[in-house]
This record gives sequence, structure tokens and C-alpha cells, in this order.
Amino acid sequence: KLDTDELTNILTNAAQFALTWVGQNTGRFLAELPQTLFVAAIALVSWIYFLMVGRQLRIVVLRFLLPWPTERALLRTSFSELLRSLVMANILVSLVQACVIGIFLAFVGVPHVMLWTSASFFLSFIPIVGTAPITLGSALWCWTMAGSPEKAIAMAVCALIAGTSDNFLRPLMARGTIELNPYWLFLAMMGGLAQFGAAGFIAGPLALTLTMASANALRHALKNARREKTSCET
Repeated sequence: KLDTDELTNILTNAAQFALTWVGQNTGRFLAELPQTLFVAAIALVSWIYFLMVGRQLRIVVLRFLLPWPTERALLRTSFSELLRSLVMANILVSLVQACVIGIFLAFVGVPHVMLWTSASFFLSFIPIVGTAPITLGSALWCWTMAGSPEKAIAMAVCALIAGTSDNFLRPLMARGTIELNPYWLFLAMMGGLAQFGAAGFIAGPLALTLTMASANALRHALKNARREKTSCET
């Protein structure tokens, strides 16, 4: 069994490692902050623009890319359903994570629980980073300021639960009505993140959905061709 002194030494070493890592990466973070804010501003403006005119623009572009109305309708429906499912999945998972983190924060006695719970909801939309600043920061506060290793361990467990649930809940909730297999959707999300970074969270499932929609459209076209051939022969 670990006594209090051994546990304190372990947490001390972990805190020293975390502070060293933060110190080493703070300069790089500050150097990259203007570029990050610039890219985020462009993404926000583009998002607002496509929210307003995205549907009309998508119809015009697809009309040139796919001149066949049936296949174009299948692709448009799959694309719209995927985006709707991903948005709803992000919101639902963020609500679940915020509720879990809020319960843990109230349990360990962190001040301003509602503020940090709201912050965890918005941070959960950021891939890779997620709610780690809230949970791990609260664990560090419990250990250094509150002097309670037990509460620090509880917040570390909360960080593990929040991070793990994110990987399982998003594929399940993002299935939507297109009935994507959760396993393949999970692989598409992780593969997209590994290949394209944060944008891959959308690009991976989008590529999978477009591939499946294209296969369905091809299957539908072949079926119609066989039906027309049979009717001509008869």
C-alpha cells in the first residue's frame, strides 16, 4: 500500500513534470497564438457565411459535379445528415462531459463551479485538448491549494472519465439516421485527426460518408440500368 508520504512524492514529481512541460511550451504557444487566432477568425467567418448560404451553394456546386439528379439527391442527403449528426453529437457529448465535470468539481469543493463547468462545455469542442485544462488544473489546485491528495486523485479520475467517454460517445451519437457503423465512424474520426489534425474530426467522417453515399449511388444507378435493360428485352 502507498502511504501518504509516498503518494505526496508521486504527486510532487507529477506536478514538477507538468510545470516543466508548461514552462517549455509557453513560449511556443505565445509565438503561435496570433496565427491561431487569425485562422480561428477565418474559420468563424467562413462558418457563419456557410450557415447563411451553404444550402444554396451546395445545390449549385453539386449540380455541376453530379449531373444525375437521383445520385445527386443521395449524396446531398448523406452530406447534410452527416453534418447534422456531428453537430448534435458534439453538443450532446459536451453537455455530458460538462455535467460530469461539474459534479466532480462540486464534490471536491472547487470554487466557482458554474464558471468552470461552463468553460468545460466550450473547451470540450476543441479536439485533443478538450476539458483537460479544467480537470487537470482542478487536480493541481486540490493538491497544492486545498492540500488534499484524495481530491486531486478524484479530479484525475474525472479527467480520465471525460477523455475516455469522448472517444466512445461521439461515434455512437454521431451515427444519426445514416446508420454508420460506430466502429468505422470511430476509425474515421481518429484517422482524420491523425492525418489532418483538428479539421480531420470532420474530414474523416465526411470522407467515409461520401464514399458510402457514392457506393449507394452507384448501386442505385446499376440497379436502374439493369431494370431498364430488362424492360427493353421484354
